[in-house]
Amino acid sequence: MPDEVLEIPIGGERILIEVLDQDKLIDRLIEEDGGFDRRNPYYGQLWPAARVLGETIAKLPDLTDKRLLDVGCGAGLLGIVAAKKGARVTFADVMQESLELARGNARRNGVKAQTWRLDLAEPGVAASDDERFDVIVSSDVLYEPWMAEAITKTIHAWLRADGVAIVTDPMRPSGDRMKKIARAAGLLVDEFEDLVEDEGKIHVVRQFSMRRAGRGDTEAPPP
Repeated sequence: MPDEVLEIPIGGERILIEVLDQDKLIDRLIEEDGGFDRRNPYYGQLWPAARVLGETIAKLPDLTDKRLLDVGCGAGLLGIVAAKKGARVTFADVMQESLELARGNARRNGVKAQTWRLDLAEPGVAASDDERFDVIVSSDVLYEPWMAEAITKTIHAWLRADGVAIVTDPMRPSGDRMKKIARAAGLLVDEFEDLVEDEGKIHVVRQFSMRRAGRGDTEAPPP
């Protein structure tokens, strides 16, 4: 039985997302050998930054047959919203448990997605443009100082020349470095802020919209 299934209204759709009991999950990881080694015990929750990015994805132009990579997919909300718009989705996460949760939630919503066990510390490099993605999305992954560099490296490795990457962050201190690092790496970046209500509280969430620089370009497209 699922711990809890939430019904999330996004872009005219009602997305069903199973979330996990956080306390039980933390207890289990503590009991396991090396339970917290590169394993985020909060992957089974749905955070405000994901809701904001889900709405952004729902407003994107036609995604039919576009390849979309959901980095740090958690429970899979972002990929599911994109799949309902016709995207060919790949869930990516370092935790196998997260990939299984996202895959199960995709089935719950009647969509399909591939999974990829991706370690942001070693994202690899696409061998050809056919392996790259039209859209890369990632929500609330900047919780460690090194992750801004890692996300930037991942975008460089896997985003197509004409693609767009969108990252959301709930104003974490490590997120303050995202724009500077991405621009230093040659990406065009625009930053936007959104307000979202969650459990009676108002949260500020920023979005970074990024793409590769082209001749004559000065800014990234708005999400």
